[in-house]
Amino acid sequence: MAFALTVVLNLAALSVLRPVCGKEVCYDVVGCFNNNPPFDNAGNELPGSPVEVGTKFHLYTIEKRDIATSLVYTQPVSITNSNFRSDRPTKVVIHGLNNKETSDWIIKIRKALLLR
Repeated sequence: MAFALTVVLNLAALSVLRPVCGKEVCYDVVGCFNNNPPFDNAGNELPGSPVEVGTKFHLYTIEKRDIATSLVYTQPVSITNSNFRSDRPTKVVIHGLNNKETSDWIIKIRKALLLR
């Protein structure tokens, strides 16, 4: 009896805790996100806020190939004060949650993109 009750309670908890497709979350400045296809590949979970996730942007340029300039999306002056040039092609590399800026493949891609 105790085992059956445990199974029922666990199943009930899973059905309540499991995220549902079709939900949406919005954050100031960056906009809204949903978990509808094709964005349903993360267990139907919605992304945390940029503050929770610790979102960071690093600018590398021809002049500064190995030294990152930090850009703050809520502070446009960080772009104005950087050596970003809108007249040059811009590439954005997103490493995802399981890697970081210092991951080998990110460094290789960055260096390859900045070859003259």
